[in-house]
Amino acid sequence: FSANGRLICESAPEPLMAAMTELSALQSAIEAPHTEGEGENLFVKLARLRNAAEAAGEGEVLAALDELRPKLRRQLSRPSLAAKVHMVWRLLLTLIVTIWGCMALLLFTPLRLTHPLLRPLGVPNGLLPLDVLELAWAHLVLRAAGVRVRVEGEGAGRWSGIPHGVIVYNHASNLDPFILFVACGGHRAPKFVGKKVLFAVPIFGWMSLALGQVPINRGDPKKSIATMNERVAAIMSRWSRSVAVSPEGTRTKDGHLVLPFKKGVFHLSQQMQAPILPLAIHGAFDLWPPSRLFTGVGEITVRALEAQPPLPPLPPSRWHTGLLLQLALPAAAALAVLLIGRTSGEGLGTTAPSST
Repeated sequence: FSANGRLICESAPEPLMAAMTELSALQSAIEAPHTEGEGENLFVKLARLRNAAEAAGEGEVLAALDELRPKLRRQLSRPSLAAKVHMVWRLLLTLIVTIWGCMALLLFTPLRLTHPLLRPLGVPNGLLPLDVLELAWAHLVLRAAGVRVRVEGEGAGRWSGIPHGVIVYNHASNLDPFILFVACGGHRAPKFVGKKVLFAVPIFGWMSLALGQVPINRGDPKKSIATMNERVAAIMSRWSRSVAVSPEGTRTKDGHLVLPFKKGVFHLSQQMQAPILPLAIHGAFDLWPPSRLFTGVGEITVRALEAQPPLPPLPPSRWHTGLLLQLALPAAAALAVLLIGRTSGEGLGTTAPSST
């Protein structure tokens, strides 16, 4: 971090030979027997090396690291027969609560018309009528699923002095939006950026559109960025709302962050000059890995990390896109390390860096 708090690379990219030497040592450590905690530490090293290799354009090192990653996949125990029966029951109950909640929110959508009237009276985002209903629904869905959310520290209250920003989180389960909404509580009620296909789901998709969530077509990156810039600009500038999006772009399949991060998050933050608000979710993958029908019963820990300043504004020019990408690479690398240190459990010896 520089003196003004900007995200920058920790050091210049290593020469290829040095990177290959480090890669060889990492490969030996990964292939040797190791505990789950040691595996988490090894992934931190792999992520740091991958960030440096990406910044340096070392395709050979990147390919080798991507081949190593599957060997660090988190190994989880299989649920018992009784646990599976209970899982099916909770899944059915959660579906009922979810569908009921979607229909109720659709019914109460006209309450959005009261929001512009209540804001001048001092009612903040998060305590507006539909925000309160959404929060209650999120609590009910998680309760039906058997998931408890524990917020460490101040939670989203840590960002109380920031009117709005881009909330980023590690995407580990299909319950993440509910977890995030509960973790934010009454401090802010973000709008979510999600895959366009989800908005085509009957009832759920209709409700999402009615509540102002933002669909994007990830098959067309340019169109996705344009949509985010246009729709999110209105949400932030007009209503001072935060927007939540996963920089990974998809749900993790091995319990670790999906790398590299999508750069659209940083385009959005730079375009709006809005800070990045990182939220680390720990334990969601263990409860609901992609290979499992539904989530297990347990507790998920959420921690709000220190807000990160946006990339500096750039004047429009033919070099704008390329320069922004160069700036986004170290920002993505630093954010990845920040989230990894808060989502991979205890004993990593990593701390969240702070701005000065």
